[in-house]
Amino acid sequence: MFKIIKAITGAIFAFVLMFLTVIVYLNALRVMDFRTQRTHIRSLDAFYEDYETLDESVYTSFIMNSDLRLNEVRFIASHNSYKKNVPGIGFIAIGLGENFDEARSLRYETNTLTEQLIAGIRSFEFDIRYRQGNYDMVHVPLVDHRSHAIDFQLALEEVRRYSENHPNHLPITLLIEIKDDWMILDPFLDDYDEAAFDVLDNIIEVTLNEHLFRPSDMLNDDTLRDTIINDGWPTVEELLGKIIVIKHPSQYTTMYVERDESLMTLSMFPGVYANHVDKEYASFVVNNSPDVEIIRELVDQGFIVRTRSDANLEIDLERMQNALESGAQIITTDYFPNHNFINENHVVTFEDGYTIDLNPILEP
Repeated sequence: MFKIIKAITGAIFAFVLMFLTVIVYLNALRVMDFRTQRTHIRSLDAFYEDYETLDESVYTSFIMNSDLRLNEVRFIASHNSYKKNVPGIGFIAIGLGENFDEARSLRYETNTLTEQLIAGIRSFEFDIRYRQGNYDMVHVPLVDHRSHAIDFQLALEEVRRYSENHPNHLPITLLIEIKDDWMILDPFLDDYDEAAFDVLDNIIEVTLNEHLFRPSDMLNDDTLRDTIINDGWPTVEELLGKIIVIKHPSQYTTMYVERDESLMTLSMFPGVYANHVDKEYASFVVNNSPDVEIIRELVDQGFIVRTRSDANLEIDLERMQNALESGAQIITTDYFPNHNFINENHVVTFEDGYTIDLNPILEP
């Protein structure tokens, strides 16, 4: 009996030791990503010192005129724009905890934000989590947390650096998704409250500064929704050099907006889903399924719509075509130009490889 107890105790000890080793290893990767990001940000000084500013026209299919409005242009956007490949141990954990199809759908990574900007991407998706009074940018805590831009504020700084060195760039949109899934995997994650959103708005305001285009910058005496329907969006020319931050619709949208229902002091445009365009703050609409009829109706009303041309790394040419034909102004994909997939030639762009195009269903 003593030998059996000893064997069981030894097995438990070995399991606990292995578990703790995995936790330490995964957290070490997290620390490594913070260091890598800080080094990357410092390197941008030297990078831009001898850098020749890019001509935005190389990414566009059209000659811009002063009357062209933001909703009359469409952009190829990157999905989970910060992500590095899922760690091997994380892949196994997700496969065992969920299923291996789910794990395989996470086996991709992006380039750095600067590399994407240079490749013509002007629309990004950021997943952020509130952690110890700050914001991290990771996909899933612990198991799929590798990131080119793990510090959210430094990620904004990287985009701002590009904007500073390209003062006439076409408007950049950042879709910010507030994540709260799998919080059990990181005991240092915090719940969201009014103070958490005060911190978030402050980070965006301070970091992006004069580059930020806020809801207050286009509001008149009407609501944001009525302003868009009655007066329309600002022209692209008015938005050159600007960065627009959109809060992805979620259960936290009401909490975010109620801090100032006039929107005058908010840094982000509150996004909505298609069934909530009656909200007074409706402007950007997330409709990930590229339903052509639904999206065209939204675009005809004046809204800017984000849809996805692919999901879970599946290449679906019919879905991609629907996204391109729908009139959605932000078309998000994992297969943007210069993506990091090995042995994968599929790339989503507009005709002739452009990443920025006129909206085919709107008359400029």
